[in-house]
Amino acid sequence: MKDRNISAYTAPGADFPEYLSINRCGGEIVVTVRTKDGAVPPAEMTLPADQLDELIGALRRARPILLVGR
Repeated sequence: MKDRNISAYTAPGADFPEYLSINRCGGEIVVTVRTKDGAVPPAEMTLPADQLDELIGALRRARPILLVGR
């Protein structure tokens, strides 16, 4: 399986913008984040399949709540 980016978000307008990147690397899912101040190097963690499923479920459940007020 080829490594590839699944999803990424980079905030606009900063020298060291905050970002979130979700990637497939060697058959695993790796999440990388950096804070908006850029003071520390990006953090990276590998998610096991069950944790990835939990994250997907949590984001789906949160989406209607996040959209109220728009």
